[in-house]
Amino acid sequence: MHKTKRMLIIALPTVVWACAAVADGAGEDRKQLHHLPAAETSRFEVTDRVWPEQPGDAHVCLWKDDKLCALSITIDDNCAPDHQWWIEQGKKYGWHFTWFMITGRAGTGAYWGTWDEWREMRRLGHDVQSHTVTHLHFKDEGRAEDEIKDIDAEYAISVRHIEENLNDHRCVVLAYPGGKNSQLNDRDVAAKYFIGARGTVGHINRADQIDYLNTSSVGGINIGGAPWSEFNNLLDPALYRGRGYRGWYCTHFHGVKEDRRQELGEKLEYIKQREDQVWVGLFREVVMYGQQRDTARLKTLDSKSQEIRFNLSDDMDDTLFDFPLTVKVRLPDNWKTVRATQAGTPVEVSQLEHDGSPFALVQAVPDKGEVVLIDGRQ
Repeated sequence: MHKTKRMLIIALPTVVWACAAVADGAGEDRKQLHHLPAAETSRFEVTDRVWPEQPGDAHVCLWKDDKLCALSITIDDNCAPDHQWWIEQGKKYGWHFTWFMITGRAGTGAYWGTWDEWREMRRLGHDVQSHTVTHLHFKDEGRAEDEIKDIDAEYAISVRHIEENLNDHRCVVLAYPGGKNSQLNDRDVAAKYFIGARGTVGHINRADQIDYLNTSSVGGINIGGAPWSEFNNLLDPALYRGRGYRGWYCTHFHGVKEDRRQELGEKLEYIKQREDQVWVGLFREVVMYGQQRDTARLKTLDSKSQEIRFNLSDDMDDTLFDFPLTVKVRLPDNWKTVRATQAGTPVEVSQLEHDGSPFALVQAVPDKGEVVLIDGRQ
């Protein structure tokens, strides 16, 4: 049973994206954006969880499964000696991680891993994305056969390497390399090839102001340390003036030494114990969900005693953005079970109760057709 919480306003709204029966822009040309520009102001109002009041009312949840906040764990620089340890953590906690690999070094030594190892990582459900071809050392390390002459090629060829070597896999996000050549990174060039990119500023990403082409990312996991990146900011609006509340905690690692693994394991366990509040998602998934959510339009078409229908659309490129958004729907009081379809195909739906009223959490992809909920007893 979920209890009602006090509504908390974190930022003044500029765009309301999650409300019942908002006009969905029918008749208008829908945009097909590859990414959103940096937010100069708050994109929307951040509140506690929302509970639509009337049967048929619907709301796009801030995060998948109506979790309070999001977390992505990323690992840079290939770090093949750590692969087995991270695989064990993924199996232990039921999570998947994002590996940002330096593609040109695969197969060149034990530290960098082989393409067979990266294919196995993908088979296990982890993600493999770009950390460029040479880690920005293309001036002294670039291979002639790849014609890596500038930052454009550094980004573009890394995508080609990953997609050619990992079958049926899309490379759509980048981690900007740091180090002595970090000034070579170029946001505008990255925007040609990626829907999102991870930076290294050590803050929590505010849900209403995420810069998807240069996200913040904390080195490691901070529990009980510096206030601006403390993990519990996500869960408690009283911490750090509420700036991190309901945000996205992106974290990055390089090598994890043997003597640090127990400490990190304890932090992962700490998060696991709070998983009912935290969506642990791949970097790519959170980038997709956030941009789809930030531009979502939701319209309830019909609300009958036996059927609820709604349309969900957004402004993102439908060929790149296909991650389901979680839509919370207030059900009629007499519905004991619920079934859902989108464009006639069954989609994932779960049911919960709040203050004695029934609700459904429906996983629907924007612009993929009408969503229909029916009383499961039919």
